[in-house]
Amino acid sequence: MHSLFFCSHYLTESIAESFQARSDAVQAEVEQSLCLREEGLRAVVEEHRHHLGLHTALHHMSVFACEEVKALGSLRENTVRSVFSHHVHQKLKSLGGMTSRFQDNVQQTVVTGFKAAVLEEFSRGKKVLQPKLLEQALNTLTQKTK
Repeated sequence: MHSLFFCSHYLTESIAESFQARSDAVQAEVEQSLCLREEGLRAVVEEHRHHLGLHTALHHMSVFACEEVKALGSLRENTVRSVFSHHVHQKLKSLGGMTSRFQDNVQQTVVTGFKAAVLEEFSRGKKVLQPKLLEQALNTLTQKTK
């Protein structure tokens, strides 16, 4: 029991200081831990804000890209129509020129064939037609002289 009295009388202050030092160290560690945790939470909040900003920017870019794709589609469609129309116009113009030349050739062929047919028929019927033509010519002359 003496040792307990001795310990309590002489070591109380030393034990109290030891406990106080340990308490101060634990409190400092808790405060440091809370500070680190607060900094970590601030960093997470900042990162979240950054991600929200990126999300908003990506959304705007997506909307812009969709509008541009639609505009390019319309432009491409108009360009294809224009090119197709131009090609069709050129082909029709070419066909028109060919049709005109073909019609001229057909008409020339018909005229040549008709002339040849008339001359051939005239040559065949020369013996029969010549007296009739002479008679018609004489009748015409006699009627004019009267």
